[in-house]
Amino acid sequence: MHYGYGGLGGWWFFMFLVPIVFVIIIAYAAYKMGEGKNGFQSSAKSAEDILAERFAKGEISEDEYIKMKAALKK
Repeated sequence: MHYGYGGLGGWWFFMFLVPIVFVIIIAYAAYKMGEGKNGFQSSAKSAEDILAERFAKGEISEDEYIKMKAALKK
């Protein structure tokens, strides 16, 4: 006959493992939600990225874009 905790099999392992996995999943989800929102990672853009966005939006002409991009590379 089985006496003590041997009769429970591996259930004690799952009772310990499930909460830990749950905490890890919650922490990962919170980390991913915080990215790019001044959360865990900086969302700073380079000057060339900003320049390209302004050109794409039509805020500056192609000539201005070329001149500004050349000035950034100096």
